[in-house]
Amino acid sequence: RESRLRSAILAGLAYCYARTTVYTITSKRVVMRFGVALPMCVNFPFQKIESAALRLCSDGTGDVPLTLRGPDKIAFLILWPLARPGHYRNPQPMLRGLADAREAAGILAEALKAEHGGGVVHALAGDAEERPSVAEAEPALAMSAR
Repeated sequence: RESRLRSAILAGLAYCYARTTVYTITSKRVVMRFGVALPMCVNFPFQKIESAALRLCSDGTGDVPLTLRGPDKIAFLILWPLARPGHYRNPQPMLRGLADAREAAGILAEALKAEHGGGVVHALAGDAEERPSVAEAEPALAMSAR
C-alpha cells in the first residue's frame, strides 16, 4: 500500500514536471524552463556547451544531454530532474523526453556548428540532409517535454 502511494506521488510529480518544462534553442543559447512550485529558468550560452549527444528511443522520442566546458559548473540539484543521471561531479543538463528528438538534435547541431565553426558536435546522430537548418529555427524553437 505504501509503495503504491509512493509510485502515485512520483507519477504525479513526473506528469507535472513534463507539463511545465519548456526547452528553447535560439541562435546563441539553450534555455531550460522547468519547475512546479518553484519555476526556474537556466540558460546555457553556446560558448559554454562543449558537446551534445543524442539518445533515441524506438518511438522517436529521446534525450539530448549537454556537456559543459570550463570551470563554471552548475549544481546537480539545481538541474534536477533535468540532469543526466550518474553525472554528479560534472553535471550535464539534459533536454529530456523530447517528442521529436532527432529534429531537436539536428537544430542544436547546426546552431552549435555555426557558433563553434564545426567539429564540436561530434556525438549528435543524423545526416546533414535530415537536419533542419538553424534559419528554420529562428528566432527560437520551443520544445516541450512529452
